[in-house]
Amino acid sequence: MELTKAECDVLDERRRQHEVEGWTPEHDDQHKNGEIPRAAGLYAISAGFASKYLEGETKTCPVPDGWPWADKWWKPANARRDLVKAGALNLDLGGAIAEKLAYNAQRADHKPEARAAAGGKTY
Repeated sequence: MELTKAECDVLDERRRQHEVEGWTPEHDDQHKNGEIPRAAGLYAISAGFASKYLEGETKTCPVPDGWPWADKWWKPANARRDLVKAGALNLDLGGAIAEKLAYNAQRADHKPEARAAAGGKTY
């Protein structure tokens, strides 16, 4: 299955959050009171509001009530970008990778001997 542009953008944003902002899974685990999904929801709401009333632009949207962090971390851009941020905040990339690796470890066609056989899977 091939990923869509939107799915790739969400994955790229989550990677950016980890590599540029330093928001690692370990950091995210410190937020135990719903801050991350609340932030994602507020970005999604901002995008919906902007799509209807602001021609998609959200840069002028004020920090919403319920924003879980300091105001400087509210960085709306436009409806699409805000939806990408919302998706990335809801994405547990580390968990997804761990789950996939565990699944692959159980697959017969992923065993070293199966990969080495003629016609076996390659990396």
